[in-house]
Amino acid sequence: MRIGKSIIFWVAATLFLIGIVLRHFFFQEAFVPKDFTDARQNSVNVAHTINRLSTDSLIDLSRIAQMDREGKDLEALQLVEKALENNRQAREAAVRLYSSLQVMSKNLEFISPWRARNIATEALSYQIGLINHLIVYHDFLNQLFQVLEEKFHTGKNSDTQITFLINRINDAVDAITLLNKKFNDAMLKLDRIITK
Repeated sequence: MRIGKSIIFWVAATLFLIGIVLRHFFFQEAFVPKDFTDARQNSVNVAHTINRLSTDSLIDLSRIAQMDREGKDLEALQLVEKALENNRQAREAAVRLYSSLQVMSKNLEFISPWRARNIATEALSYQIGLINHLIVYHDFLNQLFQVLEEKFHTGKNSDTQITFLINRINDAVDAITLLNKKFNDAMLKLDRIITK
């Protein structure tokens, strides 16, 4: 009789512990810290600013090429200076984006359930990769504008270097676009999990 009660006790205790583990890992209430949510929203706003400045720079680059073909070196040089300023502002915005990602990463451990935390971690890794490519993009863009500036000051033929830099810029844009899509897809998955 005593052995039967002991077996029942251990079976009940085991089932209880299994229930606690299942509840902890699979049935957690969804929670995302406010700091994470605020930093996420801030990162979206900063990303829009970066996108606008980058788009402006690419439009300026097209206009600079047109002015170069038309022999309007002075106007092209003025536009290069404006584009360099836009590029500087975009680099500063990238630093602000990085700060938002730091806040998000510090709050990852508080996100529940664990699936949501894993997806948020994945999304942050995409965004960090995006920032790395963004830095490369702005570095190449800055180099391109400096080459163009030198060309308009001195008349030096820099077509080979310009072509090389434009190809690197396009590669960086492709990587940024892909990583941004992956980030947004991961955030949509996160939203689906936490709003169930």
